[in-house]
Amino acid sequence: MANGQSQPVHVPQPKASQGVAMPAEALPRDPSSGRTKHPSRRAAKRIPVPLYAPNLLGYARIGLAFVGLYYAMIPITTSFDPVGSSSNELASAYPGQGAGRAVQIWILSASLDLLDGPLARRLDQCSKFGVLLDVLADNVLRTATWIATAVAAVTVTVKASASDTSEDRAAHSIHSIAIVLVAGGLVCLEWTTMLCTQLKSVADGKHWKLHHNGSNQTIANGGSKSSSSADAALSLEDPPVPALVAAIFRDNFRSPLGVLSMYGMFSAGLWTYGSYFDRLRESLPLFEMWWALAVLGRVISLRVEIWLCWSYLRIVLAADEDERRRRDDDKCQ
Repeated sequence: MANGQSQPVHVPQPKASQGVAMPAEALPRDPSSGRTKHPSRRAAKRIPVPLYAPNLLGYARIGLAFVGLYYAMIPITTSFDPVGSSSNELASAYPGQGAGRAVQIWILSASLDLLDGPLARRLDQCSKFGVLLDVLADNVLRTATWIATAVAAVTVTVKASASDTSEDRAAHSIHSIAIVLVAGGLVCLEWTTMLCTQLKSVADGKHWKLHHNGSNQTIANGGSKSSSSADAALSLEDPPVPALVAAIFRDNFRSPLGVLSMYGMFSAGLWTYGSYFDRLRESLPLFEMWWALAVLGRVISLRVEIWLCWSYLRIVLAADEDERRRRDDDKCQ
């Protein structure tokens, strides 16, 4: 002590890197959210975004969709006979012998979609790339099921036409053509909807679902809307949301209509594909009821997709019209 005054004693504090657990109040905090920054989470952020755990699940979902399509298109000895087929020759020639295995793999792929979101939030690995990958995996899975459905419809019709009468042959042909048109149309609409919603999200800087929930949350934490004139024009005016669409979007699709539409969108192709196999229909309880609900949900979600595409195209056309007027005004001046 000097001059009779006590000197403060400095007690060194342990560091997290020394293997000593630090109290929560001693850890640094994120100034934007106020949450504690754990060293493990900071280390996790150094992982490249494409290698985030939720994104790895997205890659697995896409791979499983193609594996399921593979089993739906090749002969397998443990097969389900096509509807109306009692001939072993027909069953061995039909390219959907792995229907049961394909359905199981597709269900697994769809189930993984329930894990990537909570996992991303738990590990603090949310990213715009992950959002895009999630939507891409959804579309690839649904496309695979509708491709298999179209192939099943055409193949059963072709194989059965050898023994059908002319009237039955015409009915089978009309059925297969209708299924192919429906499957192809839905696939095109789903990918068009994905394009329109993602472009709208980029223009406005927030997730496309938030446009219809009245939220101003941006796509990325701390992100901002685009400042370009073209993007600003696209976000000037959103068309009014129809009552049915608003009811489906309510509570992030957790409303009864939202659950039904999501169920139909993900499973209508799968159930329709399974309907071509008698043993598959008989092995699943209440197959007809679940199939009917899936078709109903798919029709409801069709209304949403058409509105999403039209609302974005309407904004694009309005922006083009405004740009044309500005060019005309500049010429007049």
